[in-house]
Amino acid sequence: MNRVPSETPTTGEVRPAGTGDWVSPAQAAGSRRTSWRNLFAGIWPVHRAILLGCVGAAALLALALVWYRQWAIGVASDVIAGPACRGGSALDSPDCSTAVLRTQLEVIRTPGSLLTLVCAALTAGAGVILGVSAFARDFEQRTQVLLLTQSVSRVRWWTAKTLVFLVPWPLAVLGLGVVASWSFTGVSQAFTPVGGFGDGPMDPQPFYLSALGLFIVGTVAVCTGVTIGILMRVTLGAILVASVMTAALVVGAEVARPHLVPSDRFVSASRDGGSVAVPADSWYQRNGYLDSDGREIVWDGNCSLYSTTDENTTAEEYVDIQQKCLDQAGIAAEYTDVIPADRFTQVRALWSGMLFVVSGLVLLAAFLRIRHRVL
Repeated sequence: MNRVPSETPTTGEVRPAGTGDWVSPAQAAGSRRTSWRNLFAGIWPVHRAILLGCVGAAALLALALVWYRQWAIGVASDVIAGPACRGGSALDSPDCSTAVLRTQLEVIRTPGSLLTLVCAALTAGAGVILGVSAFARDFEQRTQVLLLTQSVSRVRWWTAKTLVFLVPWPLAVLGLGVVASWSFTGVSQAFTPVGGFGDGPMDPQPFYLSALGLFIVGTVAVCTGVTIGILMRVTLGAILVASVMTAALVVGAEVARPHLVPSDRFVSASRDGGSVAVPADSWYQRNGYLDSDGREIVWDGNCSLYSTTDENTTAEEYVDIQQKCLDQAGIAAEYTDVIPADRFTQVRALWSGMLFVVSGLVLLAAFLRIRHRVL
């Protein structure tokens, strides 16, 4: 691609005959290229502070997750050993169930939700900031001009700077994901004697607060930050745009995640109470109603017969009224769609591959920009 002649002196680069890359005069003259080791050694000190700061924040958050696990397990043990559960001898009693549920909702869940939010914000937010800072600050301060007058091509410069950020941060949040998964799993297991606590492995919180989930999101964030930083060349604006783009990519992948593999449908006749038995470890997708021909029916649950019930209505009478309401709506059966546990690995692989491909395409845009445009 032809370059604008007036911009050529900006970096002092030339294009030797028979080559496709713009290089410095030293390279054109045949001088020895800067080694990769020296190139990384020159880049690392410039970005060391922000990288170590983000990795340190991830380490502090991991320590907070360790504390949360120990604290929540202690709270669960105190409740189970308390008077409501009679020291663990009355786990099935209503008083015990009420005390445990109150503890889960009012004591355990709030700090857990806060830690979840911080994990997500740090993984994506710091990844974007790191990616943008890789190049946008150089463009703002014009420091890339000095570097590219040395014996290094723009492609080698882009590759080295991208790797300086793309390797450490995803690995750091991968470790954070290991700690987060261990922490929340331990809290859930502490409540196992009274029915457990927490979501299934494919629900959003455990799925994204895992080593794989945080690793992929961190990779997407860095790649997006690198590309937007190169395209916009303004740090604050690039951080804002890259944050929105990263959120859009992750949300889009989340919307597509339940549709990556086929689901199984379980059907139950409404005369049996409308309850559909599904495998306990399945990933719930949706439920609804069917008519006698198997067609789906949308029913909001409103029925005039419910107004005839009062505190004296027996359970048998209420079930009979419920079945009459279902008959009036033309409902013959209830269904539940789930993804069985044996397809979870396939979902994770397809989800990861999808976002890896997107990240690669995003980085390709940055590479082409660097490769074919004056810096």
